[in-house]
Amino acid sequence: MKKKNGNAINLQSSLLQDAEYDVASKDAHPRPLSSTHSSNSVSNGPRLRVAYQGVRGAYSESAAQKVYPNCEAVPCEQFDTAFETVEKWLVDRAVLPIENSLGGSIHRNYDLLLRHRLHIVGEVKYAVRHCLLANHGVKVEDLKRVLSHPQALAQCENTLTKLGLVREAVDDTAGAAKHVALQKLEDTGAVASSAAASIYGLNILAEDIQDDSDNVTRFLILAREPIIPGTDRPFK
Repeated sequence: MKKKNGNAINLQSSLLQDAEYDVASKDAHPRPLSSTHSSNSVSNGPRLRVAYQGVRGAYSESAAQKVYPNCEAVPCEQFDTAFETVEKWLVDRAVLPIENSLGGSIHRNYDLLLRHRLHIVGEVKYAVRHCLLANHGVKVEDLKRVLSHPQALAQCENTLTKLGLVREAVDDTAGAAKHVALQKLEDTGAVASSAAASIYGLNILAEDIQDDSDNVTRFLILAREPIIPGTDRPFK
């Protein structure tokens, strides 16, 4: 993220400096994989490993768990990394967003589909429900600014304007929630999922704050090998 003003946050680097928070938290949160990880990360267990972009609590993680309820969801720093983890046999599948009913296409992933030799083996649609999150004890009137992904901020424009909050764009919604919790911010909230609130110990100040209730993201399921269509049911 480019730094536009003195208050802008380089969340890409600050979110990765979270080892102390992860150790202190009740449940260990896996660090997102980067392109430098080796095949030593491969699991020999029976659970299907599914890559997604973001950190714990991301909508992409929820989409992965919707299609593969018993999977081991593996967070990745970037979309590129998620593609690479499938190609390198670190995971079995990747679940990545391709379009949103309000925000349109995710062009980066269209480009990556052309660069990588993976196959689309399915899709899943996930209804996005944004929440306003803050640390416990912080009230709505205490907030001065709110962090989230640019699309999430845009999708909650009316609510955030009414609250008079300064909006600051960061890399992802769950990452914003994690940053607010990690830094114990008292004047800053995050727009993210209810799952992110539970994972990072934040309070939900308001639910369903998106301007349009019909907010659905379509995710593609990627694998190394294609699925050969059968004749028993229709395939795209």
